[in-house]
Amino acid sequence: MNRLVNEAGGALTDAQVRVLEAEWDRLVQQAALWAHLRLLNGSETAAKETRRLLRRLRERKTEILRFLREPHVPFNNNLAERDLRMAKTKEKISGTFRSEAGVEAFCLMRSVLSTIQKQKKTMVELLQGNTEALFA
Repeated sequence: MNRLVNEAGGALTDAQVRVLEAEWDRLVQQAALWAHLRLLNGSETAAKETRRLLRRLRERKTEILRFLREPHVPFNNNLAERDLRMAKTKEKISGTFRSEAGVEAFCLMRSVLSTIQKQKKTMVELLQGNTEALFA
């Protein structure tokens, strides 16, 4: 799906989206049937988790497939995950932050650095005090 969106220049036609949504529905239904057969003799926990995942895939189809219709919506959330990775790494290494002020300072710093990277700006611009250009 992502390849088709990229080849189309960012968004698909309504007809193309309907075809892909029908394929999505077919695959989710096929996964539900497979999971039902596969999990009959398996763990009840795995069966519950699988049913929950399949239910979420059905219920949130519009949100999951939003990238097909809206060019500004990315195919994946890798940027968001990368933004959180540094904070999680810091938490794992240190165990915790020592104060609320330390958490706020760390988050502010990471937010500014992330914004600079996403806007393809340089650290020099920030250090020169041109912050209006960064957040415009």
